[in-house]
Amino acid sequence: MTLRIQWTVLAWLVLWWSGCYSSSDWTYCDGAFRIRRDDHGDVYVYAHTLDSGLLIPPQFYPPPEETLTHVRFIELLGKVTQYNFEKTLDQHTSVQRLVAEPFVYPEFLEFLRIKKFECGELWTQSEESQVTRMALSHFYAEVEGMKGLTNWVNPSTSFCTWKGIYCDSKWKFQELKLTHLSLKGTLPTELGLIPSLPVLDLSGNQLHGTIPAALFSNIQHLDLSGNQFTSIAWEKSQINPHSSKEPVIEYLDVSLNHLSGSFPTRWNSQLANLRILDVSRNAFTGLITSLASGDLPSLEMLFLGANLFTGTLPTFTGSSLRLLDVGLNLLTGTIPAPLPTSLEAVILADNDLEGEKTLDLFLPLSRLEVLQLQNNHLRGTIPATAPWSELGTLSFRNNEFTGPIPPRFLQTVQHTMQYLDVAFNRLTGILAPDVGLLKSMRTIDAAVNRLRGTLPNEMLGLEPNLRLNFSDNNIIGTVPHLFCGYGTANMLYREFGCDAVLCRAGTFNPHGHATLHSACRSCPDGNPIIGRTKCENVDFVHGDLNGDGILSAREVLRMVYIDLMGRFWGKNFQSWADMSIHECNLMGITCNDDGQITKIDLSAATICSDGDGRPGPVHYCNGLPGEIGTLSHLEEFSAKSSPFLRGTLPPELGNLKKLQILDLAGPNAISGLIPPELGNLTMLHSLDLSNTRLRGRMPTELYAITSLKRLQLNNNKLTGTIPSSLGNLPNLQTVLLSRNRLNGTIPSEISGATNLENIEAYANSLSGSIPTEIGMCTKLKRIDLFSNKLEGTIPSELGNAPWLQIIHLKKNQLTGTIPSSFGNLEYLSWLDASDNILIGTIHPSFAEIRVLRDLRLGGNRIYDPIPPELCRSAILNGGAAKRFGCDAILCPLGTYAHDGLATNDVGCKPCPEGTTTMYLGAHHCIQLSEKDILSIFFEVMNGNEWPDEAKKNWGDHAVDVCEWGGIICDENGEVESLSFPTLGAVHAS
Repeated sequence: MTLRIQWTVLAWLVLWWSGCYSSSDWTYCDGAFRIRRDDHGDVYVYAHTLDSGLLIPPQFYPPPEETLTHVRFIELLGKVTQYNFEKTLDQHTSVQRLVAEPFVYPEFLEFLRIKKFECGELWTQSEESQVTRMALSHFYAEVEGMKGLTNWVNPSTSFCTWKGIYCDSKWKFQELKLTHLSLKGTLPTELGLIPSLPVLDLSGNQLHGTIPAALFSNIQHLDLSGNQFTSIAWEKSQINPHSSKEPVIEYLDVSLNHLSGSFPTRWNSQLANLRILDVSRNAFTGLITSLASGDLPSLEMLFLGANLFTGTLPTFTGSSLRLLDVGLNLLTGTIPAPLPTSLEAVILADNDLEGEKTLDLFLPLSRLEVLQLQNNHLRGTIPATAPWSELGTLSFRNNEFTGPIPPRFLQTVQHTMQYLDVAFNRLTGILAPDVGLLKSMRTIDAAVNRLRGTLPNEMLGLEPNLRLNFSDNNIIGTVPHLFCGYGTANMLYREFGCDAVLCRAGTFNPHGHATLHSACRSCPDGNPIIGRTKCENVDFVHGDLNGDGILSAREVLRMVYIDLMGRFWGKNFQSWADMSIHECNLMGITCNDDGQITKIDLSAATICSDGDGRPGPVHYCNGLPGEIGTLSHLEEFSAKSSPFLRGTLPPELGNLKKLQILDLAGPNAISGLIPPELGNLTMLHSLDLSNTRLRGRMPTELYAITSLKRLQLNNNKLTGTIPSSLGNLPNLQTVLLSRNRLNGTIPSEISGATNLENIEAYANSLSGSIPTEIGMCTKLKRIDLFSNKLEGTIPSELGNAPWLQIIHLKKNQLTGTIPSSFGNLEYLSWLDASDNILIGTIHPSFAEIRVLRDLRLGGNRIYDPIPPELCRSAILNGGAAKRFGCDAILCPLGTYAHDGLATNDVGCKPCPEGTTTMYLGAHHCIQLSEKDILSIFFEVMNGNEWPDEAKKNWGDHAVDVCEWGGIICDENGEVESLSFPTLGAVHAS
C-alpha cells in the first residue's frame, strides 16, 4: 500500500469513528465496528468480533473530508458488496460451482438489522433498497442454477427489473417468484433481512437443508413446496430476538419436501397470524395436539396429509378452521366432538380411526362441502336428514357402515352432490328412485355392498357421462344405455359399451366390469346378477380382451400400451390401441419370419407422460406388466431414456429365455429390487439398468449369466458387496457399478473376467486394497475407483494391461508410490490419483507416454524432481505447461491451488506469510511444526526401512520429539542433532 493510501485510510478511520460518535444518524455504532488492514495492505470492516470481514477496495475509500453518516455507509456497503460479488465471479469460476464462496457475510447484515430495531429507527426507501439488493445478491451467489438469470445483480438496473421479482407502481418490493427452475443449494437466512417481502415463492426446485425461521418475520406468503428441505426452524429462538415487528406471515406451504421430526409443543409467536399451513407429503412424526393449543388463533386451513403423525385427533374447540386435512397418517382413536362449526372440508381418510355413529358427529357442520373418511374402521349409518345443503363430496369407502341410502338424504344434497363413494361397506336395501334427483352427480361408487334390486329408471335424467360402479352387489336387470357411451373418445366405453359399467348377466370380471386390460368373460351358471366379480370353476385371465381365456401376444402389447400410458407416446404409436392391427405392423416391433415378436423398442415413445413433456399421474403409470414374460421369442427389449417410467421390474422377465438385450436405462423412476429371476436369462449379453432408483443387493444370480458382456447398474441405490462370482463371467467386457452404496472389497476373483475392458465403481464405500490380480485382466482399458475408501498400494501389476487408457483413483486412502510400471502404458491418456497418501516422485518413464493428456497427482506427498519433459508437454493438462511450466504438473513448495496444479485460468498462489506446504501439489497451506519437518525428513529418507531402534517413535506426534530414535536434544529440549549409526549424523541448528 502506498504512503498516500495509508494516510488516506488513517484519515478515513478517524473520520469514521468520529462520525460514529457524533452523527445523529449513526449514534448506535459505538464500539461495534473495527477496521483492520491485513498483511497485504487490504482493508476490511468487521462487525462485533467476527473473524470474517468485508473487503473495502481502495477505490471505495471515502474522501478524508467526508463524515460517514448512516445513509452514506449503507450506500458504500452496497457498492462494496457488488464489487466483492463480481470479483468472486471472476476468480472462482469453475465447472462445478460458479461462485466458490459467499461474498456477503450474513453476520454483518444481521448486525445491521439488529441495530436498526434497537434504535427504533425507520429505514428510508434508499436504505431498504440497499439492504434488499444485498440480500438478493447473497441469494444469487448461494443458490446454484441462478446463473441463467442474466440480469440479476446487475448494478446498473433496479432489482424490480430482475426476472422473478415484482414491484408495485412505486417500485416497492412485492414478490420474489422463481418456480420450477431446478435451483439447488440451501436457503440463505439473508432473505429474512429484506425489510418487506410480501410473497416468496420458490416452489418446485431442488433446495435442501433447513428452512430458516428468519423468513417468518417479514414474509406474508411463503411457498417452498416441492423441494428437498429436511428440517424447518419452528422455534422463536432462531428468529432475530431483537425484532419488534408484529407477526406478518399468513400463508406457509412446505408440502412435498423431505421434512421430518415432530411439531413443537408451543408454536412460535411469529406465526400468530398464520391462516394457511400446508406441511403435507413429508415425513413428520409425533402428535399434532399442539395445533389445538391456541398458539395459531388465525388458522383457517390446515394440511397435514401424507405424513407419519400418530396419536389421536385433538379437539379444535373455538378455532376458526375451515379446512382440516389429516389424511394418510397413522392416527388412531375416535373422532372428537364437538368439531368446529366453521369447517367446510374435513379429510380424515387413510388412518386407523374408529367409532360408532360417525356421520352424526358432522351434523352440526352446516357449511360442510367435502367429507372424506375412507379407509378407516368407522361405523354408523347415513342419516335420514342432514343440514348439508352444500355437500359436494362424500366418501366413506372401505369402512363398516350399514343400512340403506335414505331417500331424504338424497333429496337434501340433490343440487350440490357430485362425488359419492360408499364402496366396500355393508350397505343394504334398494337404491331409491330419488337418486335420479342428483343432477350434478359425476361419480357414484357403491361397489361391494349388499344393495339389491334394479337401477331405477329415474336415473335416465342424470348426466350421461356419470361414472357408475355398483359391481359385486345383488343388482339385476341391465345398465341404462345412457351411461354406456361416456364419450366416443373414451377407449373403454367405445370397445365394451355397457360392460364397461357392469358386466352383463352371465359374465364376470374381477372388477365387476370390463377394463382397458380385460373384457367380461362368460360364466355358464345362469346367475342373473350384473356386475359379478367371480364365477365358480372358471378362471379369469388378466389381459384377455376377447373373453376366450387365452392371452395372445397382441393382447400383451395392448397391456404394455395401457400400463405405460400409450395414448401419450406420440402419433407414431397410436396404432397400438387398435386391436385390428397385427402386432408385427406396430411401431417399435420387430418380428421374425414366423410372425413372432423378437424385438420391442420403446425408446422413441414418451412413456408415462402427460403429452406436454411432464410426468403423467402416478396412478395411471403402472410400470411394465408381468405378462410381458409370455413373449417367449423376445430377444431384445428397450425402453431407455424414458424419464417418467416408474414401477418395479416384474420377475416374469426371467421367463424370456431368448432375451439377449435388456435396456431400461434411465433417468427414470423404476424402483424396488432387481429380481433374482433375471439370472435365468442364460442368453443375455447386455443388461443396462443404470440411472434408475433400484435398491437392495445385487442378486448373485446375475453373475451366473456366462454370456454377459455388459453389466450396467450405475447410478442406483444398490447396497451390499461386489460378489466374488463376478470372476465367473469370462465374456464380461464392461461392468459399471458407480454411484451406488456398495461396500466391502473388490474381489480378487475379478481376474477370472479375462475379457474385462472397463470397470467403474466410483462414488461408493469400497474398502480394502485394489487386488493385484486385476493385472491379469490384460484387456483392461479403463479402471475408475474414484471416491471410495480404498487403502494399500496401487498394484504395479496394472502395468501388465497394455491397452490401459484411463486410471482414476482420486479421493481414496491409497499409500505407497506411483508404480513406475505405468510409464510402460503407451496408451495411457488420463491418470488421476490425487487426494490420496501417495509418496515419492514421478518416475522419469512417465515422460515417454506420448498420449498422456491428464495427470492429476495433487493432494499427496509427492516431491521433486518432476520429469522435465512433462513440464514442456504441449498437450498435458490442457497445455498449461506453455504458460506455467512444471507448475502445470504440480504446484511447487510454498504455493497452492484448488487442484494442486496451475491451470490455463489460474496459476499456483503463494502461501500467506507464516505458512507453507510440505509437498508438491498442495491444495492449501499450513503452519509447519518441528515435528512436521522431521516427519518430512523421515519420509524422504525412506524411514520405514531404517533399523527399529533408529525409527523408534518417529511420526508419533503424541511423543516428545526428543524421544524419537536418533534425535539428540540440548538441555532446553531443542533438537541438537540427528544421529543414526548406519546413516551418519545430521546436525541441526
